[in-house]
Amino acid sequence: SLEPLDRDAVYLRVGLFWLPDLAEDTVSPTRVRTMKDFENQIIELRKENFNLKLRIYFLEERIQQKFDGPIEDIYRINIELKVELESLKQELQERERLLVKASKAVESLAQGGDAEIQRLKEESHKKVLEVEESLTSRIKLLEEDLKTAQEEAEKAFAATERERVLRMDAEQQLSLMSNTQPRDRDVMAALEEKDRRIEQLSLSLKNQEVLIQSLEEAASQRRSVEERSSAEKIQGCAVALMREKEQEPEVRGLLSEA
Repeated sequence: SLEPLDRDAVYLRVGLFWLPDLAEDTVSPTRVRTMKDFENQIIELRKENFNLKLRIYFLEERIQQKFDGPIEDIYRINIELKVELESLKQELQERERLLVKASKAVESLAQGGDAEIQRLKEESHKKVLEVEESLTSRIKLLEEDLKTAQEEAEKAFAATERERVLRMDAEQQLSLMSNTQPRDRDVMAALEEKDRRIEQLSLSLKNQEVLIQSLEEAASQRRSVEERSSAEKIQGCAVALMREKEQEPEVRGLLSEA
């Protein structure tokens, strides 16, 4: 993990890096450093955002490949995807905590500033909320896709199992009949009909898998569009904060005059 910028100050470890402890009872001029320190924290925040995008990308890749194996693999992969979703939720919570602390840092540096700084703070907070809402919505859609895919897989497995039991019963009956009398045309016709039914169900199962994969690809494309939009919003937030850094001398001048 990344080391604190100042070992003499009190820091909190959030995600992959450290952030100054900005609780109301601990903030002081010696603890809240400079805009340069805050800029370094923003850089680390962008790295954290990149890591989150990688998690989402790999999760979507796994979803697209989950129907390549047998039924048992589908159940196992679904469980792994649920674990990955929980990890993604925890990552989102860590990002929210980090953004709150970054907002407090801005508030501490800009306390007593002019209306422009206040406007930038409100705008940054609004963009943070938009990013949070977008990520939460994407997680919800992903959970719904997983639930639908699992239900379809369970239905297909149940239908295949029923047909397997019926075929075993028919084979047992045929075996008993062959021991007592020759096979007749009716028995053979019944077995052929059951074989045909099994083939139809197998084909239906494959069609269901193709449909599920198509739905997931469509959902993946929709999420890609939302992800690009979220990245642009976060970039806009970073630009606004950099503008605030450029106005730091003016804010400090106002504070010294006061």
